[in-house]
Amino acid sequence: MGDFSPSDAALEGFRVLRLHWRVVVGWSLFNLIALVALAILASIATFGAAAAASAGAVQFSGAFGGLLASLGEALTVAVLAAGLFRLILRPQERGFLHLRIGADEVRIFGVWVVMSIAAFLLAGVCAALVVAGRGIGPGAAIAAWVVVVAGGLWLGLRFSLASVISFAERRFTFGASWRLTRGRAWPLLGMAILSWCVVALIALVVAIVLLLAMGFSVGFGAVFEAMGDADALATHPGLYLAQLAAQLVLFPAALVLLLTPWVSAYAALRGGEP
Repeated sequence: MGDFSPSDAALEGFRVLRLHWRVVVGWSLFNLIALVALAILASIATFGAAAAASAGAVQFSGAFGGLLASLGEALTVAVLAAGLFRLILRPQERGFLHLRIGADEVRIFGVWVVMSIAAFLLAGVCAALVVAGRGIGPGAAIAAWVVVVAGGLWLGLRFSLASVISFAERRFTFGASWRLTRGRAWPLLGMAILSWCVVALIALVVAIVLLLAMGFSVGFGAVFEAMGDADALATHPGLYLAQLAAQLVLFPAALVLLLTPWVSAYAALRGGEP
């Protein structure tokens, strides 16, 4: 079992972008097309059933459309994540931009579902502690809340490699991540913080560039009006569409920067190179 450098792993995504930028551009187009298709399907499911006379049917169709869109978005992200893992760990499996829909994607999605449920339960415990603060005192409630959050963060770091390992070893597993990350929670936390800070900085730069581009195109007054007016979507739809398109196109690049460090950490801890 090897070791890894948190700083090197956190910046490994830039190397992937530099070497495989054409693939990432293809993922951006795939993401855009997939989400547009999901929006159309969700709209059909929502407004198609809304022709029913009962209000309950309309509410059900709206909830079903939203659920369909959410599941579709999560599956799209799982497909992109599996494509990234495949690009790094199994580059010989090319396929269509290294993207497939199969057992690997299902395992990644399953890991995310389990971890999302665990996070939901943790949030419920934190909410219960806030409510219990009235009886046990605010100081004790805050101390218990800090302990629960710290414990949840530590468990999250210990199981943080589960999706990568489930893909690499072609089996649904959490125990392997627990064993591989023993004694390495702090380095993994430092790597995660650094990679998130890098992505946040890039997002800020992109937002400023987009703001300037839209300001010089339609005027800064219209841009600031759209930002401050809740009804500006009807009067300035182009601004929102431009912002949404930029987010959809750049999302795969952000995903590469955020997920590649975990693949790099896994490979280094296994004693190899990604």
